[in-house]
Amino acid sequence: MASPVRSRVRVLLLLGCLSGLLACSPPPRPPQAVHVRLAVTPPLERLAHQLALTAHEHDANLEVEVVELSAEEVVEALTTGRADLALRHGGLDHADTLSAVDGRPSLRVWPLATDALALIVHPSNGVRDLTMEQLRRVYSGLEHRWDQVGGTGARIRLVAREPESLARLAFDGAILAGTHVAGSAIIMPGDEAVAQFVAGHPEAVGYVSMALAGSGVKAISLDGVPPTPEMVAAGRYPLTLPVTLLTQTGAPQKVRSFVSFCLGPQGQEVVAQFYGPPSGR
Repeated sequence: MASPVRSRVRVLLLLGCLSGLLACSPPPRPPQAVHVRLAVTPPLERLAHQLALTAHEHDANLEVEVVELSAEEVVEALTTGRADLALRHGGLDHADTLSAVDGRPSLRVWPLATDALALIVHPSNGVRDLTMEQLRRVYSGLEHRWDQVGGTGARIRLVAREPESLARLAFDGAILAGTHVAGSAIIMPGDEAVAQFVAGHPEAVGYVSMALAGSGVKAISLDGVPPTPEMVAAGRYPLTLPVTLLTQTGAPQKVRSFVSFCLGPQGQEVVAQFYGPPSGR
């Protein structure tokens, strides 16, 4: 039987060896940064940057790179792997979510928010509100002057989006109801171009995402309801567009985590600064 002294010596030797091994072990590696690339259309850039910033504050290892592209380019960037997610207005037709190779679902649509198409005029324009019927008559060319709809004498200068844009399709479908926009309308390629033109022409009227209805232009009410996140959330504003996140099916964990953040309470707090909640919430 080993003496108590020898047993104590063996224990001390073992502890010494373990301490030596621990001292020689390399320090634990810090968590590696997780990089996610988010392709976004220009009207939604402010929302994208704020979501990226807030997500990083929530998880310091998460880095979200925001890349601004056109509506068509964000989907292409996602399908070709140049982006991990896409943020845009509108969803996708079912056929557009299917793989061109095997016909299986390859893209997934996540409803994120609801935007309003804000009617904008020059800040000097005294008109504060139009009815849906007045707006229809203005854009179909039946009313030509501001004094016919509550303003002062100048001739109305119409600004519209391109016929294939989602904003134009939504506006025409909700307002024109089977008629056509007047041939005198000036066609602009994006919300920024519409806002810039209206800001520089006191007689102009156009429509943009409510996030862009700020400096240099004035948003007016429609049927007495202003285009604000609160009115969109209450379901009262009549001209709205869905805002969606797109991912590939079977997206990696880093992408699913960012989507969960955006759809969760903290992400929706960010959304509420700019837009209403997604339909159904």
